[in-house]
Amino acid sequence: MMSPTAPGCDIRDLYIIHRVLRTAFSRAPGLVAAAGDDPARHELLDAHIKEITEALHRHHHGEDLTLWDRLAERRPACALHVEQMRAQHADIGRRLTDVKNAHARWKADRSGANAELAAALEAVDTVLAAHLGDEEAFVAEHAPALLTQTEWDEMRDHGIAGIPKNRLLIQLGYMLRAFESEEERAEFWRAIPLPARAMYRLFGERQLTRELTALYGPDDAAGRSADA
Repeated sequence: MMSPTAPGCDIRDLYIIHRVLRTAFSRAPGLVAAAGDDPARHELLDAHIKEITEALHRHHHGEDLTLWDRLAERRPACALHVEQMRAQHADIGRRLTDVKNAHARWKADRSGANAELAAALEAVDTVLAAHLGDEEAFVAEHAPALLTQTEWDEMRDHGIAGIPKNRLLIQLGYMLRAFESEEERAEFWRAIPLPARAMYRLFGERQLTRELTALYGPDDAAGRSADA
């Protein structure tokens, strides 16, 4: 078990968040391109695009607040990579602004601006894929030796604090689906407080299934569920 106050932290949650983001942004351009002319579908995609872009911005803001200065201060050799991470975040931030602007135009002209929005989302996906790989390699090399578990968890807590309460259970479901190892997924599930597990079983799992079916079709609803 990691000490909360001594250097040494478990960074596995970073990979889970990254998988959720990779999946969302890799699929978003196709969703927009095939949106059709159904107003209910448009409303669903509006909410989805807003959520994933805000989630990415919030994740990067949390890293900017809690990670980079500490790594550079405690291991000066990290400074160059820290600047690279900050520059990549800034580039992705500009591209997210492009998405926001294209999304506003698409909402005003559903038939004429969906190609622009799909292209803006694809541009984010392209640079995000490269960035997340760079970041994972850099953080894995340095953070476990330099940060305490309490410090690392500040980034997680920042991310959770920004999620609307009515989306917490659904976001938990997306994370459960992102685990590649059933053993790690079960370990993650056991660490969740019992009341939250009960709420997810009662409400969140069904909400997630409905959302996945609406977004991607029924095949995507058959993802990983929580362990009993």
